[in-house]
Amino acid sequence: MDFERMIFAFVNVFLLYSIDLIQGLNKETVHINSNNEISYISAPLTKMPLSSWIEVQKGIYPKISPINDEINIGESITLLIYFNDPSRKYDVSVSDCWAYDDEDYQKARNRLNLVNDAKGTKDWFKLNYPTESNLTSVLYSTFTSFKFPESDKDVVYLTCNIKVCFFRCGKEKDT
Repeated sequence: MDFERMIFAFVNVFLLYSIDLIQGLNKETVHINSNNEISYISAPLTKMPLSSWIEVQKGIYPKISPINDEINIGESITLLIYFNDPSRKYDVSVSDCWAYDDEDYQKARNRLNLVNDAKGTKDWFKLNYPTESNLTSVLYSTFTSFKFPESDKDVVYLTCNIKVCFFRCGKEKDT
């Protein structure tokens, strides 16, 4: 078996983002609260752990900004998955990302795959950083903020699974 294919792991970057929906005067808005913890990943052939975290920002990359308050339903948001490998021996790709309506994914009545949906595969892009940077790469994709209309809950949770590969995964479009 090829060594590169043997060393990979699926890592659930369960860095929970809850999108609380607030009724505005004439429009629905979204308020995003983040639980932005860093996930540490042990990997062979490295002395330091790999790390990954997730962030949601307002706008379409590269014109994005932190979400300081609420945003309107239908506004563009960019989901960013940060990856750092101090050894520079590993790569990362998006396995899947889900939006759902319950803090417990298993109990969610509504789920939306943010990688593959009825319209096909969603484009994810990758920025690779130079070796002098503390960050290895960022995966990102843009979505429209939304709520689940059939849900009795006014919250949307996001979680992503990433695949960590030895040297190169190759799935996203490099930018």
